[in-house]
Amino acid sequence: MATRLLARCYSAVLAASLLTAGGCGRSPLGRPSFAVPIDNQTVSLHRDVTLACVVHQLGEHKVAWLHLDRQSLISIGERLITQLPQFTVHHDRQKTWTLKIRNVKKEDGGVYMCQVNTEPMLTQEGTVTVVVPPIIVDNRSSPSEVTVHEGKSVRLTCHAEGQPAPAISWRREDNRPIYVNRPVLRHNSSSLELKHVSRKAMGAYLCIANNGVPPSPSKMITLKVKFPPSIRVETQLLGAPVGSSVRMVCHAEAAPNAMHYWEHEDKILLHNAARTHHIEEIVNGFRTTMTLTIERLSEPDFGLYKCVSKNPFGEAEETIRVYATRAAERPLTTPPRPPPPAPADRRPQRQHYNRDGPRDSAERARSETPESSQLPPPSAGAHRSTELAIGAALLATATVQLSRTLTRWH
Repeated sequence: MATRLLARCYSAVLAASLLTAGGCGRSPLGRPSFAVPIDNQTVSLHRDVTLACVVHQLGEHKVAWLHLDRQSLISIGERLITQLPQFTVHHDRQKTWTLKIRNVKKEDGGVYMCQVNTEPMLTQEGTVTVVVPPIIVDNRSSPSEVTVHEGKSVRLTCHAEGQPAPAISWRREDNRPIYVNRPVLRHNSSSLELKHVSRKAMGAYLCIANNGVPPSPSKMITLKVKFPPSIRVETQLLGAPVGSSVRMVCHAEAAPNAMHYWEHEDKILLHNAARTHHIEEIVNGFRTTMTLTIERLSEPDFGLYKCVSKNPFGEAEETIRVYATRAAERPLTTPPRPPPPAPADRRPQRQHYNRDGPRDSAERARSETPESSQLPPPSAGAHRSTELAIGAALLATATVQLSRTLTRWH
């Protein structure tokens, strides 16, 4: 109602102006009329837009433009009344009066009236809609880094402005699911609430604002989850012989980043390229892979090893025992297995070497020793005694080897 009254007031001003110019008069061809409605316009911020008012049989009457939202008179005829520099009016010397708005601002949107000073006055309206790409308001959104303790809840917020009002959506930068009651790839809301946060929720989240007007801005919010260290080993028992190499691996998880190190028999180990200990750490986010390689194992290298991880929220450790396998033992002298007994009519033969090569011992015996001096073959009782002696020696050797292995374990 107020804008209509304002328009009427401007109509009176227009009439006074026309009287000063010599009266308005009536066109001999008839009453003015609008040829076509004013087209509504949608324009992006900082672009240009025009509104056209086409009047038939204008005669001596005049056309005025008004911006009802500002409650301001823009022009009468081709004369600008407003002091705003973005407005210009152009007449094609026929029947079209064009209002041009350059470098459109948000406040330039609204209803514009084209008015002819007839009695009663003739008016029509057109609307300019200014669309504004979204912008994310940092001071009303969550900071770029948010920290939460594992098991707690956290809310991420994102506020955006634009015309029309933008919609907000969330997704993870790595495209992994977001757990909001159920796993989803995209969450549509101005806030994202994560309950009972686990370390798997750690990462970068993107808040995206969209209202159909490009571009669509986004803000990255990194969620950090704090928790004490935990360690997992691939094996707790490793066997290797002396002189060989052994590789121990521990997988640690901690946030914030922890201090990692190895111990052997309660002594901290350091990387020593000149010696035989090689320590390596591979960090991937909150996960760290610790590797200890020992080359050319010697007796002092066997025993208990620890991989340790510490951060401000706690510490964790795991153990790996390295022991010597049988191949690592000092070679033991064991009696050879006896040959099978020779037939009664044939004695065991031995090889003798001379310049001409091996010569069968039996042939040599027959040629050099009288048949009467050859020994008779051993009896069955003698063979049985030999087998018992060898079995006892083997049993004693196994007992010594078992005793040494148990000593190293303890």
